[in-house]
Amino acid sequence: MKQFLSAIALGLLVLAFGLPATAQNNHLTINAMSFNYIAGTPDYTQGLGLVAGNSTSPVTDGIANVAVPQGAVLAVFKVCGRNDTNDQTFVGNLWRKTTNPVNSAFAPPELMATVQAPAGNGSMQCLKTSAITNGKIDNKNWTYFVELQVGFTVEVISATITY
Repeated sequence: MKQFLSAIALGLLVLAFGLPATAQNNHLTINAMSFNYIAGTPDYTQGLGLVAGNSTSPVTDGIANVAVPQGAVLAVFKVCGRNDTNDQTFVGNLWRKTTNPVNSAFAPPELMATVQAPAGNGSMQCLKTSAITNGKIDNKNWTYFVELQVGFTVEVISATITY
């Protein structure tokens, strides 16, 4: 009987305080085709949903907006890709930039998280980090974006943010 009453009490607390009964993870996945490539020459790999770096200098560099709800806490930043050469790699960076009108145009963005593939792996890999600086989303004061740097003969498929 005590266990039954305890279960009811827990259920009432969940309802009263809006506490989640189980942990839930949300994901934002941005496919590599959706990035705006601002440097280098991207190669949209034969309609396969991959983007390959097609220039050696500068490396292919793309950015994409991150739209995550106000107050969400970022837990994991992950980028999936493949590199086939020993001297090339891919890098994923998660950034935030202030929207304060006093200094937003001149203040540099702040790096929140980064992942980098080791050179010459040859297989598809998803690199992730949970080391995220200032991971609580504040859409009133900041804007968020992901940057992909894709080396020559390197393919990237997506960036994912878990919150």
